[in-house]
Amino acid sequence: MQRLPPLNALRTFEVAARLASFTKAAEELHVTQSAVSRQIRALEADLGVSLFRRSHRKVRLTSDGERLLPVLSEAFRAIEKGVDRLRHAERDVRIKVPPTFAIRWLIPRLDRFQAEHPEVPVRLTASVREPKLGKEPFDAGVRYLRVGSPMSRGDVLLVDRAIVVAAPRYLAHAPPLVEAGDLAAHQLLFGNRGGWDWRRWGRAFEVDDLPLDAALELEPMEAAIEAAKSGQGVALVTADFVKGELENGRLVAPLELPSLEVGAWLAVYARGVLEEDAVATFRDWLLSEAAAPE
Repeated sequence: MQRLPPLNALRTFEVAARLASFTKAAEELHVTQSAVSRQIRALEADLGVSLFRRSHRKVRLTSDGERLLPVLSEAFRAIEKGVDRLRHAERDVRIKVPPTFAIRWLIPRLDRFQAEHPEVPVRLTASVREPKLGKEPFDAGVRYLRVGSPMSRGDVLLVDRAIVVAAPRYLAHAPPLVEAGDLAAHQLLFGNRGGWDWRRWGRAFEVDDLPLDAALELEPMEAAIEAAKSGQGVALVTADFVKGELENGRLVAPLELPSLEVGAWLAVYARGVLEEDAVATFRDWLLSEAAAPE
């Protein structure tokens, strides 16, 4: 069998070539720039070819370097996947989810998944910050996409159809709230930063005088739901999230208006993880839950 160059030198080349920078490669590999240069020179000497064209400010791949890079990138990805599968033969699924979606949609369903698949633990992190898959240690995440935003790849789990809600105790002592225009006399609750959903709702139902400047801003939406239940004002929330409160009378929908679609929650996945049985199983379950009737 033909002798291969040292693996460390090949890895150093792959990183430097992918980043087109010895300095950035040194940062990713946690070594000095001179160490990167030495590894590259040693690899070039071993192969008998030049892999980079060097200038004062930057480096560029030669034709030989361009041929070698995709081969090594694919090989190292395969190694990483193989090692990860070995480390997590019975691995968990790590997912990052917006807090209200976690509390109101995912967590109440998780016991069904764990009962069906006890061999696949789910590690859930709730955060208002969107998942940065590939940069954070998560296999999957749930991302919110507003109506009108550029299309995003992912599986739609729930369409956000918003309704206006308030507690009976609040309405008992507040000005009448029968028509959309009556909201001008009420305390609004924002369930997200800036109240963009209220602004969209106002445009859709032609209400120009919503008291947005005096609104109480609460994030995440779960906080706005709780504030509405305690009688602090009127909230615009996802209808599916407050079915229980509407049924038991903790909240009411005082306006006889249809719900308004303002966005959707999408499941997204890190590159390559759907090839693993645990994550693929979790995705299949999510899609079945999203499609199931309430």
